[in-house]
Formats: sequence, structure tokens, C-alpha cells
Amino acid sequence: MEESEVKLVVGEINKFIQKELWFDFSAQQYINDKLTITGGLSRSYPPVIEIYFDEVFFCLTSYRLEY
Repeated sequence: MEESEVKLVVGEINKFIQKELWFDFSAQQYINDKLTITGGLSRSYPPVIEIYFDEVFFCLTSYRLEY
């Protein structure tokens, strides 16, 4: 993906997110080099956005283990 394409996609995601007062995000899945981030107004409800990243080498997040 070219830099101009990345900026366009990020801009569209940003416009979508800015329609709300807040968003909760979660690193939903990280398998091999593919990362999926989901988000919404609350983690209690199904996500309203899924963001996919390919060729991810490293991802550092804080998390809370829930059972």
C-alpha cells in the first residue's frame, strides 16, 4: 500500500471514530503477521469497527486477563 493510500484509509477511519465522544479498542487477534483491532462505544457490545493490519512484526499492548 502506498503512503497516499494509507493516509486516505486512516483519514476515513478517523472520520468514523470522531463521530462519537469515545471509543474502546481491543486487540482482538494477533496471528502470525496479522493483527485485528476492534472497537466500539463499549466492550459490552459487539464491535462497530474492525481494523486489520498485515505484516505486523511486533505489537505491545497492556491487557487484562478476563475469564
